Amino acid sequence: MMIDKDEQIRQLKKRLKHLKEQQHHSQQLTQQSDIFLTVLQHIPEALLLLNKHSQIIFANKGFEQLFGYNFAELKNHTPNILQSHRHNKIFYKRMWQRLEYEHVWQGQIWNKHKNGSIHPTWLHITCIKNKAQKTTHYLGVYTDFSSQDEQQRRLHILNYYDPLTGLPNIHLLHDRLAQALSQAQRHGYKVAILYLNLDNFSMVNDAFGHSAGDLLLQKVALRLQKTVRLSDSICRPQNDEFIILLPAVQTLQNSERVARNIIDSMNKPLTLENQEYYISSSIGISHYPIDSENADNLIPIAKKSMQKAKESGGNTFI
Repeated sequence: MMIDKDEQIRQLKKRLKHLKEQQHHSQQLTQQSDIFLTVLQHIPEALLLLNKHSQIIFANKGFEQLFGYNFAELKNHTPNILQSHRHNKIFYKRMWQRLEYEHVWQGQIWNKHKNGSIHPTWLHITCIKNKAQKTTHYLGVYTDFSSQDEQQRRLHILNYYDPLTGLPNIHLLHDRLAQALSQAQRHGYKVAILYLNLDNFSMVNDAFGHSAGDLLLQKVALRLQKTVRLSDSICRPQNDEFIILLPAVQTLQNSERVARNIIDSMNKPLTLENQEYYISSSIGISHYPIDSENADNLIPIAKKSMQKAKESGGNTFI
């Protein structure tokens, strides 16, 4: 089939027009990208952008001012270059677990400056997802605690964390419970609340003093963290009470198994200043949506069950 010269010219002009449009669009994207990078460079907070393999692909001037490294020194490294070794493996496992489940993490973290000095910063990490909802990048925003925001950050910690154990307090638990219920409604999960009270804890305070009681509560908090999943949340609302949030439960047996593991764990002696202490616990359980679909009811229901467990002799769950 022959194509006349006029048709060839028309097709050539059409292709040239398309190429010009593509070139113009590419130039616009390049200009927008340059503007975006310029804006990021002038943001006062320290910004760090990672790819899905946790390799550093961007760091702004604020980051260089805070940590001493320029981007050329950081490129393709991981944030491990900042590790101060003040946090254990459990800390980082919980951080990444929280990122995987909630797509965001924030908290105080100790980092090492290029000159070797160690200081605390407030870190906020966000997962960046593509249209298929797959994580492609991680954006970290660091705020120096020595800056003018220090008091505000410290106030946040006081408002949302228990000062004795470092666990979330009841306010932060309510936030996480709301998030868990939202996820459960979307995916058809169950959510469990385990309300724990230590049996005869007052006897420890009376016999050995409040300092021993405080140390015991810290030991209990650590033991609970080792017993539950990284995706679970542990809260200390008051005194000798703890609440464990299980955000994605398949069956009731799953939460009962966790409660049994906690009971068994608490029955093992706790060593405080070369002395062994024996203490048991009582646990009440409530489930969404079986016991209630209202977040405000789940904790009181679990607490009432805990009180029944104590009345039955303790060292058990209901």
